[in-house]
Amino acid sequence: MLSAFFVNKQPPWRIAGLFSWQHFLLVVVVVAYVVALSMLLRKRSEKTQKIVLITIGAVSVFIFFLRWFLGPTNIFEVWEHGFHDREAFLLLPLELCNIGAFMILFAAIFRQRWMFIYVVYLNIVGSVLAFTILPNEYLVSGGGHMGMWMFWDFVILHANIIAVPVAFISIGWYHPRMRDMLWAIGMLFITSMIVMGLNFALEALGFGGRTRPNYMDVMYPERWLLFGFFYKWIPIPLVWMMVSLLPIFFVYFLLLSYSLSKVPVAQVPKGNPRSRQRKRTKRE
Repeated sequence: MLSAFFVNKQPPWRIAGLFSWQHFLLVVVVVAYVVALSMLLRKRSEKTQKIVLITIGAVSVFIFFLRWFLGPTNIFEVWEHGFHDREAFLLLPLELCNIGAFMILFAAIFRQRWMFIYVVYLNIVGSVLAFTILPNEYLVSGGGHMGMWMFWDFVILHANIIAVPVAFISIGWYHPRMRDMLWAIGMLFITSMIVMGLNFALEALGFGGRTRPNYMDVMYPERWLLFGFFYKWIPIPLVWMMVSLLPIFFVYFLLLSYSLSKVPVAQVPKGNPRSRQRKRTKRE
């Protein structure tokens, strides 16, 4: 590990390996972006905050759809070779980060508490894990480098789904409570079960060719080398999806400590304002 950090001849745009200095530099840049966004938004008007956060969410969703055209398995190849000969299932937004891209956009628009819980716990934890144990395809060993579009797709998307939930807390839109952690655990389990069911359905329909559909890596450890190591002892995919519950406890206490600081509490609307107006009209 020390040799990977201190001694490698790779340039800054090629990550020599996990915990190399290039990897560390990438993490520093992401952390700086997360902190800068929260600091810039804290003293802005609520209208400005909402516009900025919705824009970042929309950009994240747009980046996902760019994969249909710029990704390694793009829509043109799928159309040319047929769905049953290519990994066509990769086009669906069923990875946790892809779901997170849509969720930060919806949370910024509708400001519902359950959406805040989802993005704060599941998005932050999942993206921190992603940056900590980078997929092999972005390392030198997997042929990856910063000149690849998919590298920046990965970095920008995951950075946004960390930065936006942190901003929700920083500007006072969301304050964590003890029971929120239990809701987050339940959401992760339900999401994992739904995605696992969809993986089985896609496989039964013949999508993916020789490669099994494996959204969220709940079927088998394809990209995450660390999960693959433990998978040898307990070959139950969902177990290693739920391993991410452990960091949720840690993140929760960090967020709770932060929420006890002097962060202004914004008024988060509950439900549909029109429905509240109709209720008031009936009472009158």
